[in-house]
This record gives sequence, structure tokens and C-alpha cells, in this order.
Amino acid sequence: MLLALFLVPLVSADLIPRELLFSDPKYSSISLSPNGRLFAYIAPDEKNVKNVFIKCTSCKHTRQVTFEEATDVLGYSWTGVPDVIIYSQDRNGDENTMLFKKNISEEALTLDRQKRTVISNRPGVKAVILGNNNRDSRILVGLNDENPAYVI
Repeated sequence: MLLALFLVPLVSADLIPRELLFSDPKYSSISLSPNGRLFAYIAPDEKNVKNVFIKCTSCKHTRQVTFEEATDVLGYSWTGVPDVIIYSQDRNGDENTMLFKKNISEEALTLDRQKRTVISNRPGVKAVILGNNNRDSRILVGLNDENPAYVI
């Protein structure tokens, strides 16, 4: 048995390049819509700002649905309302996340692609989604507005 170990040829393994190992992924936070018709994901746009994109599950059509110009989208969540997502950003890296609601229907994006509804964008306050069952129009949002020491 010991002799068999010496007969195994040594194989040189190439190292994974550091850039590949530690770089940001091209796509992140991939999820399927509650109705199963769309995939959504976060990816850099042409200005290298991370935004939300959607792709049809039955076709090859892909489109950008958030159009943030300076600060990356950190995360998003489908809601129980068709064609509506909630997404989060922080304010220049302060880790106090803001929440926005966005209608991602074709009609809404054609009328005004920048339009979004602010859920919370108060300076120094972190907003997070605590509950979202995707079955109705309600979500539960947590804020640390009374005491910033509380991390949600």
C-alpha cells in the first residue's frame, strides 16, 4: 500500500489567479419573480454602477430596471405586487441603508425610468426589510431611528 503512494505521479495544480478569486462577480443576487416570469439580478451598468436588471425566463430579453448613477444598489426584493421591487442603497458607504420602491413594468419604465418611491432615506438611519411574504402588498421595514447603536 505504501509503495502505491510513491507510484502516483505528482500533478502540478495551477493556482487560481488572485484577480479571479477576489474580484466582484459579474452577476449577483439572482432571484426568480414570484410569478416565475422574470429573473432579476444585480450587475454593473455601462458606467460600472451596480443596478438591478431583469431577464425574461421564456425569451432572451434583458433590461435594466434601476438607474442609479453614483451609488451601487446593494440588494433588492420582489414584492407581492406584480412588477414592483424594493431595493436598497447606502449613502456613500456609511452602511445606513436607504430603501426605495420601483415599478419595473414596461409602461412605467417607458414613462419615467428614473422614477422611484422613497421608503426611507433619512441620514444616519438604517432601513432593512424584516418581513416580505410575496403574497400581498405589505412589507415590514425596520429602522434604527430611535437609537443608531441598534444594528438591525
